[in-house]
Amino acid sequence: ENQKRKICKKAASYLNNGDCIYIDSGTTGIYIIDYIMDKEVDIVSPNTYILSRIPDDFKGKVYVLGGEFKKKSEICTGSLTVEMMKNFKFDYAFLTANGISFENGEVYSYHFGYAALKKEALKQSKCSMLLVDQSKFEKSGLCVWANPIQFQSILVDGTSTLKRKPKNVVVCQ
Repeated sequence: ENQKRKICKKAASYLNNGDCIYIDSGTTGIYIIDYIMDKEVDIVSPNTYILSRIPDDFKGKVYVLGGEFKKKSEICTGSLTVEMMKNFKFDYAFLTANGISFENGEVYSYHFGYAALKKEALKQSKCSMLLVDQSKFEKSGLCVWANPIQFQSILVDGTSTLKRKPKNVVVCQ
């Protein structure tokens, strides 16, 4: 959890009042909320768990993308969710992955539906950031949804397991 907080604190530091942001599924991105309480930003997410993290005095707006609800992962997915996402333009998309291989140039998900959402968020954002901790390095997944070079920044908690650090990798302290 501490690694995820470091990554999200750095991610939140890029934001300004008026930004529209996409927060991906999973638990990593939800920690961004802890660091944007003083900012008026709009959040778009298929992640329904995020609703329990938003305090009553949050200054921005929250848009939850609908679609087929997956109770276990607390996310909406499917073609309806992707269609809803096409109505938004994001200043920043904060995306997560189940694995990343810098060597193969691949970013992975374990679910094709989630991968489709991630791909669409990449298209709809001015700036996309991948939020991953070191445990995801050189870890594979069921499907490929991006190449690490597609992200303006890859925010990580360290690079000790990498042979070389790509230019877009930012180590969060």
